[in-house]
Order: sequence, then C-alpha cells, then structure tokens
Amino acid sequence: MKSLAGWRTSKEPARNTVTQKERHPMTRSRPNLMRVLIAATLCAVAVVSASPARGTNSLSSPQVLPPIQGLVPNVLIIVTDDQRTKLLRTMPQTKAFFYDGGTRFPNGYVTTPLCCPSRGSIFTGRYAHNHGILHNNAVENLDQTTTMQYHLQQNGYKTGIVGKFFRGWDVAVDPPYFDLWSIFRAGYYGRSFNTNGALHDVGRYSTTYIGNESERFLREFEKDDLTPWYLYVATAAPHKPFTASSKYRGTHIRDWKGNPGVRERNTGDKPPFIQEHHSGIVRGNRVRKKQIRTLKSVDDMVTQIKGVLDELGETRDTLAIFTSDNGYLLGEHGFVGKRQPYTDSIEVPLVVRLPGVLPRGGVDHRFAANVDIAPTVLEAAKVPAEDMSSMDGYSLLGDHDRTYMFTEHWGNPHKDLSDWASIRTRDYQYTEYYTRLPGEDSDTISFREYYDLKEDPYELVNLYANHDQQDD
Repeated sequence: MKSLAGWRTSKEPARNTVTQKERHPMTRSRPNLMRVLIAATLCAVAVVSASPARGTNSLSSPQVLPPIQGLVPNVLIIVTDDQRTKLLRTMPQTKAFFYDGGTRFPNGYVTTPLCCPSRGSIFTGRYAHNHGILHNNAVENLDQTTTMQYHLQQNGYKTGIVGKFFRGWDVAVDPPYFDLWSIFRAGYYGRSFNTNGALHDVGRYSTTYIGNESERFLREFEKDDLTPWYLYVATAAPHKPFTASSKYRGTHIRDWKGNPGVRERNTGDKPPFIQEHHSGIVRGNRVRKKQIRTLKSVDDMVTQIKGVLDELGETRDTLAIFTSDNGYLLGEHGFVGKRQPYTDSIEVPLVVRLPGVLPRGGVDHRFAANVDIAPTVLEAAKVPAEDMSSMDGYSLLGDHDRTYMFTEHWGNPHKDLSDWASIRTRDYQYTEYYTRLPGEDSDTISFREYYDLKEDPYELVNLYANHDQQDD
C-alpha cells in the first residue's frame, strides 16, 4: 500500500474522474514510503474494516411522507462556521426542525478542516487537492463552473446566497452564478456587505441581518412559485471572536465537564506542533460558552427561515441541509482550534431533510462528508449525471457506503502548521504529516499517528509512537 501522499496527487479511487491536466498546479509530489507493519495493517483495515451500519437508515419509527410527484425540490443549505457536532444540541429550534423532520448523519465529516477549502468542497463535491482552494487565500483557484450553484442555475433554478461566501473573497466582487446575493467576509458587527452589487455597511448583528435577508430572498423567489430556488445561508457564528448579540450576551451556560481528550496530560506521542500547546478545560469551557451564545442567534435565524417556509407553503417542497465548514477542538490534546486531523476538528453536524424521500427522525450511520452535499443536491434536482462526473462525493440519497474517510490539510508555513493526510475507518485512523526539505522536489513524511478508535476513541495513545518516526 502506498503512502497517503499518493492520494493527494492522484484521483480518489472509485469516483473522481478529474484528469491530471485538470489538477491544480500546486499539487506536489510526495514520497511513496511506508513501513511494512503500517502498510500491512492499513491494507487490512481499508479492505476489511468493520462497517456495522451499512447504507441503510437506522430508525426506530420511520415516518416517510409520500413523494412529491413530478417536481424538483427547492434547496436550502445552512452552514455555520467552526461548529463541532455536539453544539447542535444547544440549538433547540434548529435541532427540532432538522432532527425531527430529517435524517442526521452522526458520522459526518469535512475532508479539510479549514474554512475556504471546506466551502470549496461543499460547493463542488471535490477534495481540496482537486478544486484547488488549498488555503483561505487561494479562492481564485476555484473553477466556478464546477459549483452546484452553476449547475442549478443552468438547470432552471433561481440561486441565492446570504452571508459568508469565502473569507478570502473580495467582498466588492459579485459571487458568480447567483441571481440574488448579500455576502460578507466574516464578523458580527459593523460588517461590509455586497448586496446585489451594492456595497454597504451593516451596523446590525450579522446573524440577524442574514436572517432578514434570507427571508427577503425567499419571498422574492416565491413570486414565481413554479420556479425552484436554491438558497445558501452562511453565518459567522460560532467563529472567533465569538461575539454574542446583546440579546444573549449574558446568557448563563452551564460548565462543561470536557472529555478524556481535554484531560490528556502527556502529549509526548503527538506531533511537535501539538506538544507546544497546553490548553485544557478552563480555556475550552470559556470558548465553548462564547460559541453557544453566538449559536443562540443562529437558532433564532433558523426559526425565522422555517417560519417563512411554512407561511409560503414550501417546507415540504424543500431539501434542507444543516452543517458546518469544520469542527473545533476545545482543549483536546491541549489544542483549541481547527486544522487538525483529530475527531472534533473534522467531525461536523450534518442533517438532511427531504420530505417524502428521507425519513423523519432518521439516523444514517454511514460515513458522510461535505463532498457529498453537492452530489446530493444535484441528484435531488435531477441535474444530468454527467454534470457530477468530476465529483469525489456521493449522493446521500443513494446507497453508497464508504469503508473509510479520506481527509487532508495543506499547511500554513507562517503558523508552523504541517501538511497532513489521513485515512479513518470505523476502527482506526492513520495520519501522515509532511515537510519539504530545502532543495527537495518532494515532501518527506515527518511524523505519523495511528489510533485504535474502538479501544481509544479520544485518540490518547498513538500506536506508532514507539516506532522510529523518520523514514528509512
């Protein structure tokens, strides 16, 4: 079995049909190095990995409404910023609308735990090394004709976006292939928005403004009830600086007890970058409380959008998806933030509701990812299959069942963050970190991690730690 580096310079096996000519020029060669022990173990894991819940919904009481005959659904996608999965529990209205009315994917992940690369994957159904946005400041590399908004617009949808497009996007530039838009870069108060080509400053709390603009766009779309619409809504919350609205600034949040990962004291088996960080439950609790306060306003926003859908009679005719661009570590392994391959950095809330197709109150235990969102939307919209031929993801409306998840990160040398690639199965996770030596044309594997997730779900014991971390 080859090094994971090879995965980042070749097509994802089984689906991606992008040619080498189409690949982003920054894709770099990597060594094909792997110790026999790890190679044999990973080979066995990738091929024979236990998959306890195949591509079926695990339901206690399925409630499936009859399908809507002859119609394509409207599409609503709501994306928060830096929200780890369990924080959705603190949003009762959002949880009720999506959990009770749709199917959740508890094994939902992002393929790159960083804002712009992840959003590129949401829009295109492709890994970062294929769509080209490797960093937050590389959004110009994205071919906008590979996005679902392009394909939906080409197939008769009215398209709209409210909120965050890309952090690295010049807000003065109109977002391509949207009929209506009101975009900003990030933040909570006093932000500059581009609304349908007009730049203006918004003094109101950004989440509140995004909710109002979403309502306005929905009402505009519904002036032509026969034309389906697509609305992408993206908040700044709960991204730092974690600024709550005045309504929730003083809201009491109970202390969090953390988990074994937060209480880990010895990180000597972790990469050197992680060993330099020593945050724990105190800082994790402080950040978590601030994030929850910002999410209270998101909960209000979702309630507002749901109310408009109900009023317009569009709730049952709409495919709605809730997710985040990445997770967030709250002190696990001493680290607060994202960009890391550990569970709470790559795991995100992912809930899909499509009445008549997906069960209400459903739980689907398959591996699911942000690259699956675009294929799911385009299949529901009956977009021709050839328009999805370059996508790495799979429609969640089908029965494809991954045996592993592939994740990657392209580092930021200014922050001493390494490139890494990782494979995660039901029971194991293996990660390689890479460095480029002076004068070399390819990267060297600088560190490895290998965890038994069944016995060690919080990734406390790196089983590779006793092996020589240097390549032969």
